[in-house]
Amino acid sequence: MRHTIITLIAVFFIFIFYKPVNADSKDIEATGVVISDSQIEMIIGTTEQLTARVQPDEATNKNIYWISGDEEVVTVQTRGASSAEIRAEGGGEAWVTVVTEDQNWRASCKVTVIVPVSRVYMRQAELNLNPGQEYQFEAFIEPGNATNQVLNWASSDNRIVGVDTKGLAEAYKPGTARIVARSDENDNIYAFCTVTVGGNEETGAETLDKAVEQELEQDVGLHEEEVEETFEASDEENQGIEVGLNHLLIGGGTTIILLLSAITIITKRNR
Repeated sequence: MRHTIITLIAVFFIFIFYKPVNADSKDIEATGVVISDSQIEMIIGTTEQLTARVQPDEATNKNIYWISGDEEVVTVQTRGASSAEIRAEGGGEAWVTVVTEDQNWRASCKVTVIVPVSRVYMRQAELNLNPGQEYQFEAFIEPGNATNQVLNWASSDNRIVGVDTKGLAEAYKPGTARIVARSDENDNIYAFCTVTVGGNEETGAETLDKAVEQELEQDVGLHEEEVEETFEASDEENQGIEVGLNHLLIGGGTTIILLLSAITIITKRNR
């Protein structure tokens, strides 16, 4: 009787606390992984946080690890079970990838590290030119590995001296103007050279009028070496006119070609 009671008590506890093992149960495999960002832009020296989530949420093994495609650009340190800290080490692009321990599922984030421009400088602070002269300017960006190497060129007064997109300047007339090289990334970072164009207005006009003078000479068929042409007109008074053709400079350096600069009239009267 005593043994029967003990047996019944044992069966009771087994029935209460025992849970049969399902022979068909197994681990739930990972079916993928999701990363918090697909792309990030960073400034060199800064850090960002990435997180990952293994799918499905009921997956048995949720262990992950992180990989940097280029540690010279970005490095990765694990922070907790599902996150990592990435640090921008150098300019360029690199992929940061998270991998699941179960099934090797992967997800990646493209990281672009920017090296900002810190300074623009030119080798000369002042320059003297004459009207008609050209000068090729050079400007330099620091640091040398800055991501954006583009410079925008401008003149403070295009009437005095102009400049093209590559820094080639041309002086037009006397005066002073600044040639500026400005960072395309940041308008507040720039360098300039003060250009003084010498001479006077007449000198500048002479330079600009050379082409005009040559064209006029061709049109009228004149040259400075041409000798005097003599026209004789015969009439009742036998009047002869000799016309000398020369060049005369009139006003402020502007060259005007005159057909009649000196006229000699020889009058012969035969009475």
